[in-house]
Amino acid sequence: MKRVVLVIAAATFSIFGYMIYQYKVQQNELAQLEVYQSVIQDKGQLIFEAAQTWQKPISVDLNTSDLDDDYKIMADFVLNFMVQSAEARNTYLRELKALNWDKFLDVNRLDKDKKNKYEETEIMFIAVKEVMTRYQESMVHRDELALNEAKHLKVNQRFRRYLTESFKEVVKQNNGQELFELEQQSFAKAQALFAILKESKWQAKNNMFMFQGDDHVKQFNKIYKEMLELDKQMKKVSQKNQKAIEASL
Repeated sequence: MKRVVLVIAAATFSIFGYMIYQYKVQQNELAQLEVYQSVIQDKGQLIFEAAQTWQKPISVDLNTSDLDDDYKIMADFVLNFMVQSAEARNTYLRELKALNWDKFLDVNRLDKDKKNKYEETEIMFIAVKEVMTRYQESMVHRDELALNEAKHLKVNQRFRRYLTESFKEVVKQNNGQELFELEQQSFAKAQALFAILKESKWQAKNNMFMFQGDDHVKQFNKIYKEMLELDKQMKKVSQKNQKAIEASL
């Protein structure tokens, strides 16, 4: 969701700044541009803040009545895209939470599930994979729809052309996709950890996995450390997005 505020705001700001000098627009258009920038900046920040509480749907006032004509149409389009992208991400997170994916490596849960031949965990992996696949497909589809809509937006031709170019930049700088790819790698590591648990003998003790044999301990610890490293990378991507947002707004 952070990438949406970043790329749209940065692209539209630079685009319209260039257009002001290139086409020598009238003072009224310059005033509208300044209002447009302010609306995108303020509303975009509200969307970003609301999206942090991913447990519930995003609720933000997207009123753009301060804008007129083409600028209002473009602002409505951009802000709605921001909300849709952020909400899609949050829905994805809520679905993972509903599947108890955050409890995958809970020692007590797995110890109990082991007695049932890991039936619960097997079902969990299938369901999580389906959620991830569905989310990936929705990201691609949403970007394609947005780009097509930008191409046919009922605004001045030069506005439409530059807005279309900005959305192409969105796809090119898709940090949301980068984050998701890291999540997919983490999912693969989780599968590898689960495979070790299924093929080894272990017991739960003090909220830890106690293996019989050093080989499985080494394999498990190695993959677990790789998962932690992926988690750090995901946080860096998020932080990078936030710094870029602050620089562009």
